[in-house]
Amino acid sequence: MLLGAGVSACSGAPAPVASGPRPNIVLVTIETTRADHVGPLYGHEQPTFPKLSARAASGMVYTRAFSASSWTLPSIVSIYTGLSPLQHTVDRIERQVPELDRPLLGHALESRGYEVAFFGVNPVFSVDRGLAADRAHWQPEVGWPAGRLNQAVIAWLDQRKTPQQPLFLHVHYFDPHCPYIPPDRALAQVSPPSVSPGTVPSERFAEMGGCYGIDKADGSPELELSTYHHRYDAELRAVDESLDRLLVRLAERGIGGPSDLLVVTSDHGEAFWEHDDYGHSHTLWGETTWVPLVVWGAGQGRSTEPVSLTGLYGSLLAAAGLAATPTLAESRSFSQGTEAGGSPWKAWVSDGQKWMTDGEHAWTTDVRADPLDSRPAEAAMALPAELQAVLDKAVTPVPLQPTDEERERLRALGYTL
Repeated sequence: MLLGAGVSACSGAPAPVASGPRPNIVLVTIETTRADHVGPLYGHEQPTFPKLSARAASGMVYTRAFSASSWTLPSIVSIYTGLSPLQHTVDRIERQVPELDRPLLGHALESRGYEVAFFGVNPVFSVDRGLAADRAHWQPEVGWPAGRLNQAVIAWLDQRKTPQQPLFLHVHYFDPHCPYIPPDRALAQVSPPSVSPGTVPSERFAEMGGCYGIDKADGSPELELSTYHHRYDAELRAVDESLDRLLVRLAERGIGGPSDLLVVTSDHGEAFWEHDDYGHSHTLWGETTWVPLVVWGAGQGRSTEPVSLTGLYGSLLAAAGLAATPTLAESRSFSQGTEAGGSPWKAWVSDGQKWMTDGEHAWTTDVRADPLDSRPAEAAMALPAELQAVLDKAVTPVPLQPTDEERERLRALGYTL
């Protein structure tokens, strides 16, 4: 596996702690899915994820799970390393995975005999930043809908030369990301919010740019946020159908059953002007970092303790019989970070309390009671000692020159580069 600049295959490699059968491990990450829009599982008034919600009854639902960042690249690198963006430093598109004290998730699983495969849709995957595997299947695409990605996954599975080999499969759907152009059927299955969420600030519509702004039929700006919420929810409803079809077809091939580990989550959420912001990547407010997380094969029930998706690294390796920490259960104190919007946002969460700064102001919130940070309190600018300790352990960033094509694709998706 390509581990990034200078990453050693044996550097800090988790040691095997168990022998015997190794479960298949399936990770599904759904783009841009905020937890409070996952209904009915997370209480959303619209039936955006009815099939996932029904399946979740046999799994473990984490009601306070948070991504490590508010956009795809640093969030996925955090899942693959168990480190926050403040540690691995891959928080800008012109960065690649640096030398670390541990192997990436896929490489560690390969050491246990796993076949590793990734299928994902997002321009950030189209340039190899050290995540691709040279002994496994790495298939990044741009513009593919979930149904087409499913077809590629199943076609690859049906051609595996050693189906008896344990599998680590990561599928990353893109559909809920802007532009919000859901199928008509999905639009009819959900409704606009029963209470108006407000309007887009007219003087700031132009700055949304890229694929975020919606125009009316007459070409004028759509300022009613109900329209944005409706289309976004319909995108979620449509991807629920594709996710369920994938899980059915995997089960037909003996993958994802009771003896396997299956994880469904998101890389980040989406803002609709709740904190004077739209989309994602610019801030760390809860609407961009509170995500759904359901795990099958590791118990049943609902966990209300705040956890970080960085803990998936340890949990997935533990399922394969490798010793690695922290696991999800041990990831209750964690940091978050993003620089994609220009300002270096940082956050620290511990015992449910969140401290966050944009470099000029600081706030505190209680993510147990208020995961959307809707009632923030002003805080002192001094960094918590635990967060400073995280920053002190950060590795040196390793530059990577994105292609002009990638830059243009990301600009079209609303990223500030």
